[in-house]
Amino acid sequence: MFKSSTMGIVALTMLSSEVQAMKSHYRPVVGSNPWHKDASKTSWEKPDWKVDYAVPNFGQDHDIKHSMSNLSNAEKKLGTWKVNTGKKAPGPPQDYFVPNFGLDKDIKDTQAHIAQQEKKHGKWVPVQDDNGVWIVPGPANNKSYTYHAVQTSEGNLIQL
Repeated sequence: MFKSSTMGIVALTMLSSEVQAMKSHYRPVVGSNPWHKDASKTSWEKPDWKVDYAVPNFGQDHDIKHSMSNLSNAEKKLGTWKVNTGKKAPGPPQDYFVPNFGLDKDIKDTQAHIAQQEKKHGKWVPVQDDNGVWIVPGPANNKSYTYHAVQTSEGNLIQL
């Protein structure tokens, strides 16, 4: 089609940018398409368009013919394709042995941290308000946060 690949790339770039520009600025004129018309209930009950018309049968589509031919060739090489017969596939294995290695280290650490904080602040028993919403502690005052701090070589934080 193009004598040189550079010319072809330039032409395709120009074509694609024009198509892109046309796509982004296209807006159909009001009334130029059927979706601009409001459909009334009566038009569906008594349509003003042709109904029950004959649809010609041109035989099997060529894509379907090719697909059927490809399936036939594959089945000759690989064997007949087994179609789902409606039988339920076997589920995952059940009732197998699962070893118990005890609690995970993260769980043990969390339980220890909870015990430490409950020893310090008392046992936390969450309560619900009249609407059933849980009342939970809010965040700490952000004035205590160290947003602008530098850590010294000794490991101390210095507020800026």
